[in-house]
Amino acid sequence: MKRILVCLDHSERETFVFSEARHFAERMNAKAVLLQVIVPDHGLTLPDAESDPKTHEAAEEARRSLTELASHFPKQNLDSVRAGVGEAWRVICQAAEDIDASFVLVGSHGTVGLEKLFGTTAEKVVRHCTRSVVVLRPSRP
Repeated sequence: MKRILVCLDHSERETFVFSEARHFAERMNAKAVLLQVIVPDHGLTLPDAESDPKTHEAAEEARRSLTELASHFPKQNLDSVRAGVGEAWRVICQAAEDIDASFVLVGSHGTVGLEKLFGTTAEKVVRHCTRSVVVLRPSRP
């Protein structure tokens, strides 16, 4: 059975990514794993980052939110929900390996300011992930 890692981030493009993930999963008869990454306030990824009370609470809230969102996903195409803590691109790439993802779905909004210099999360996932990555970008009006 194919698995799709669906990366969600509570941005304006989350609804678009979620909708596209449903279509991908249905067409491919695949199971989706919904993932949200919590980036610690301090920006550093430490081995015990989730033990920080604020970060732990944010991860728990992400799991609750993803579970609610998952209720709108076809049951036959849903594997699980996950919340990870750390640098988004690293957590995404590791999760893709952990679940043996056939491919990863990420949203993109284009680059501005410092993102042009350092790259977006989507760009870093494409560059570093050992799995195929589909970058979803909503059409502009």
